[in-house]
Amino acid sequence: GQAQRKLRQPHFHTCPVGDGLSAQLGVGHNGEGIGQRADLCAAEGDVLHRTLQRCGADPVSQFKGLFKNNDKAAEKVAGGVLGSQIAFQAAYCGFNVTIWLRSEGSIGRTQPKIDHLKQTYIEAIEKMAEDKNAWCAGLADEDTFDKEKCLKKVENAYANLKLELDMAEAVADADLVIESMAENEKDKIAFYEKLSPLLPEKTVIVTNSSTLLPSMFAKYTGRPDKYLSLHFANSIWKNNTAEVMTQAQTDEKYFNEVMQFANDIRMIGLPVRKEKSGYLLNSMLVPFLLSGLDLYAAGVSDPESIDIAWTR
Repeated sequence: GQAQRKLRQPHFHTCPVGDGLSAQLGVGHNGEGIGQRADLCAAEGDVLHRTLQRCGADPVSQFKGLFKNNDKAAEKVAGGVLGSQIAFQAAYCGFNVTIWLRSEGSIGRTQPKIDHLKQTYIEAIEKMAEDKNAWCAGLADEDTFDKEKCLKKVENAYANLKLELDMAEAVADADLVIESMAENEKDKIAFYEKLSPLLPEKTVIVTNSSTLLPSMFAKYTGRPDKYLSLHFANSIWKNNTAEVMTQAQTDEKYFNEVMQFANDIRMIGLPVRKEKSGYLLNSMLVPFLLSGLDLYAAGVSDPESIDIAWTR
């Protein structure tokens, strides 16, 4: 990951999109470069609650031991949670970021997320200075870690992150748009159709969709050769992988540029050369997690015993 992050191209702009049905768009880094729902038997109480949240499914359970170390499972992007994380991480890494929001009410929902992320980053850096086991690879490398410099980067990110209600203004000089809306096909299509005529020719668009394939939307972007997926794990400052997935019309040039952008914001860029719902991580992880659910749903054993079988 460290070697990959040293492969620097000029500069990228980043445009996270989120806040439920609203979107977030970012602009500029010195003006250069581009920068199942699982249908399960509902069990009593909270059975498997957190697991299914992480898998992007309706929560119905709580196998605490079996799933306790799987923070990198599929995130649920409701309310702009991950869109805000992407925006803050890009700003932390020196990119100029503008978040586009649909209404004043969206600002009221998004600003507290940004405030919380600032505090989360500060606390993570403080812990990193005291305990190497608390290391967050999205924030610094161990061999070059400087606590004060990292804290300054947090302050700069917070101060420079912009919120914008005017879509045209937000994307006027954008090199990269990252769409991180809720998993709703019609809403995404409507968004792309509104966005497309406002974009500069240079702009590349990526989607952070966890389950919907980019080929479903490529024609609505007006630039299918510059459209692909860039999928993040939740808590990206510590779970720092980014899966870059092409669709049939994606130009290799832009795939490479998005891979570089992922590395430039301290992610480990993972190439996904064929469209696959679930990408790499969740294609392996979700069936693995669901096997635990199946053991319980089929009456094979109880949650506590399944946990013990996994954790001991």
